[in-house]
Amino acid sequence: MHRNRDFIASGCRMILRRFSVTILPACALALALQACGGGSSGGGSSGQSNTPGPGTPGTTRTTAATTRTPVPATLTPTATLTPVRPGGNGDDLLVALKSAAPGSTVVVVPGSYPALILHSGDLQGPVTLLADITTSSEVAGAVTINAVDANQRATAAAISLDGVTGLTIDGITAQGGKEESILVLNSPDTVIRNCIDRDSQGDGIFVQSSAGTVLFDNLTYRNTGAGIRVYGSSNVQVVNNTIYGNRGIGLFIGTASDPSSGVVVENNIINTNLGVGIEVESGNDATGDYNLNTDGYAGEASAGAHDIAADPLFVSGATGNFHLEPQLDDCTSGSPAINAGNPETSADFIAILQERTTQEDQKLDCVGSGCCTTLTASPTPGIVDLQPGEVDLGYHYAAPPPTPTPKPRTPAKTKTPTRTPTRTPTL
Repeated sequence: MHRNRDFIASGCRMILRRFSVTILPACALALALQACGGGSSGGGSSGQSNTPGPGTPGTTRTTAATTRTPVPATLTPTATLTPVRPGGNGDDLLVALKSAAPGSTVVVVPGSYPALILHSGDLQGPVTLLADITTSSEVAGAVTINAVDANQRATAAAISLDGVTGLTIDGITAQGGKEESILVLNSPDTVIRNCIDRDSQGDGIFVQSSAGTVLFDNLTYRNTGAGIRVYGSSNVQVVNNTIYGNRGIGLFIGTASDPSSGVVVENNIINTNLGVGIEVESGNDATGDYNLNTDGYAGEASAGAHDIAADPLFVSGATGNFHLEPQLDDCTSGSPAINAGNPETSADFIAILQERTTQEDQKLDCVGSGCCTTLTASPTPGIVDLQPGEVDLGYHYAAPPPTPTPKPRTPAKTKTPTRTPTRTPTL
């Protein structure tokens, strides 16, 4: 699972990671949308140093993590202005983010985009990068950022953040990468939600020295390293992710020399990874419960009181279909991940999940009273008992927008002809 690299190669990778991309001028800017999303602005993390790859736990930076209040996951704003479109010189997305006003949203039209690399000073303040899937018949994954270009040259990560504060990435697929699909380094208050990260040569998501990071409702699969890796970051939330089929550990929280604190792990599905499901190294503070984990625990990790170790019953995880097998009457049979989440899940998280689905029939996740219908036991069979529903575990797909109901046409009024009055002849 760990990468075997010497100290020199590690230092060189960090230098390349920070300085390898020259910002080119672009011919188009994306307009900004005032929105509620994006995470609060906060002070950056403490000083930086040459940072090794995730495979060298003993040589990471040793500055203590700063305690922060976790960033709430706000609702995805509705975008109405001119979005960034694929094509052009490939730099339009970067220019749009650098030009965006604090608190605004950069909207990305479905299509394929080159790797995105952001450094300290590139953003003017908290910004949301939003995949606009409402203009397309496609669902989640319609906006793809690729680490590999047309000439088969790969960057270290499809999305790389270093020294950025308060960026929210919503609905993007980050694909490939020589080291990870998504890198969050020295970038506090980052929110990655509703995203897919896959097929990297390293980890799916790697978070280091980035307090207050929120990893919510993401699908991370088929990466060569860990699904998600967290180093030296306080108050990180790992909630409602599906971590599947990675060749390393599912979720790794370490290292002992650069520990994390206040990490919350809940409502996740961790399944069919070659490494252990959840590993927490000594000295790290992490709490977990309400997870479906079939791959086991290691280090200081242990099963929560409400954890499940059962087949999640994906429709076809092997072919990339992570919808859950439906329950027969919304309460019995089907996937054990349905209605198995923490009943005290944050209201902000629930509000987002209720707009999304784990079902192939696009039935939205139901939370609260009246969600489940089941028959009561004898002697009163046939009486319907409404049961409360809880959050489904794991990644929720974007539900298609509702089809607008056409307004009935008002029939045109028939104009009544005006009669010419008959004159009385003069005698």
